[in-house]
Amino acid sequence: MNFRQHLLQLIPTLENRGISCELVELFEPILRLQWQIKPYNDEKNSLVEEESEMIYVSPDLSVEAWIRFSPSYQVPQFFFQLYFDGCVPFTKLEDIEALILPENRGLASEALAIGDCPASNGISWYVHPCCTQKFFYTAEISKQDASYLPIWILYIHQLLSPITMPMIEALDGNPS
Repeated sequence: MNFRQHLLQLIPTLENRGISCELVELFEPILRLQWQIKPYNDEKNSLVEEESEMIYVSPDLSVEAWIRFSPSYQVPQFFFQLYFDGCVPFTKLEDIEALILPENRGLASEALAIGDCPASNGISWYVHPCCTQKFFYTAEISKQDASYLPIWILYIHQLLSPITMPMIEALDGNPS
């Protein structure tokens, strides 16, 4: 099974759970994804008064992500950009880390980088493929295995939870 076939196999699973998917064929197959998230945060973000009670409201956060195959490292690569209120991108690592579960922040800070995204013609965050390469070396999963990308998504989720929760819910068959 080649990487394009892996991506095509993944699309229906993600789309059935509300994740927008588009296979972009530039010089290589790249899967473009979009979803909304309710992030974890140590502190509440804003207060709204409702019926004499104070309730906490999370900001509207959206994710645009791309999955491609790194020709140099020979592993999948996850690029992503987070947007506040649909248009303001997160540009600081501290802002990304604040959205990630505390127990995952150490792993994420070691694996995350920012740079050119081949699919977006812009700058985005990405999980460095050398970290992914180490994961696959340890996991001993064949690129031919149908579970190749789902297992890789579990690794990405370990780094970026709860940002990637909709992807995990789709793989588990749970509603988003």
